[in-house]
Amino acid sequence: MAQPRVKVALKPGRGLMHWHHLKRTTRDIAGTGGVIRPITKEELKQHNTEEDCWMAIDGRVFNVTPYLEYHPGGIPKLLLCKGRDGTKLFNKTHPWVNYESLLAECFVGPLVPSPSEGAAEAEAEEESEEVQAATMFPARDGPQASKGGAT
Repeated sequence: MAQPRVKVALKPGRGLMHWHHLKRTTRDIAGTGGVIRPITKEELKQHNTEEDCWMAIDGRVFNVTPYLEYHPGGIPKLLLCKGRDGTKLFNKTHPWVNYESLLAECFVGPLVPSPSEGAAEAEAEEESEEVQAATMFPARDGPQASKGGAT
């Protein structure tokens, strides 16, 4: 049976339009001083708290700290990917979301392998059971799941 879409009640002033306004009006929301640079997994892992939260999606690292309170699924769901690659969970949960636009101003840099990391290690990252089981809106039930074109 399909899981229902789970949203949380956000604080007043924390809707999508408020997020877009914040992005447009906040200087250096990514906290990088405007410098985009390669980020290793070791560095990404250091940003793993609610006060300093980075995550990678499709090889791109974002400082999602300012976005946490705006996430419709709630802060705890977003924190599942703190300091790590969240691509699998993101694609499982809501592949139709245009994260490139949503988080563009939060871009820190590309995720790169560490000098000591082999290619096999770069591909094999263990996920916790919590992350494996997590979902907010399973893709099979999402808007892109129907192929027949009927709405």
